[in-house]
Amino acid sequence: MKIDAIIPLREKDVLNADGSERFNFKGIPLYEFTLKQIEESKCIRKVFFAVDSLSLKRFIRKRCSNVNFILRPKKFSGEKITTLDVLSYLIKNKEYNSDGLDKFAYFEITHAYRPNGFIKQIIEMSDKNDFDSIITTRKVNYNIW
Repeated sequence: MKIDAIIPLREKDVLNADGSERFNFKGIPLYEFTLKQIEESKCIRKVFFAVDSLSLKRFIRKRCSNVNFILRPKKFSGEKITTLDVLSYLIKNKEYNSDGLDKFAYFEITHAYRPNGFIKQIIEMSDKNDFDSIITTRKVNYNIW
């Protein structure tokens, strides 16, 4: 089965105005945690960063050589743009979906602490039950607001 990963990133969420990295944990960018989990799952064929700027693409390319990029229009990076808006654009993008993709997995970098084996478990669940989509959630026992 051909399964690709999509990781959407906005320049303003990843880079400071001076081009330096905005967020990391123990010196590691948040997107690298997600990349490591994807690689360890051994279920994903290709990883695509859906970025909104060439400078962000160049920044990530310096650290990650084994990923692909889709440059999405700025209009798909606004505050009122939803996840579904971005996914709809990407799926309709012929550059991305040109080689017989069966499924895709959408990853947010803000969920860096997925349990070991979680990605593989979810993909196997999807295959076994012929689901067309799965949305994962996690119980949080504290007030995040």
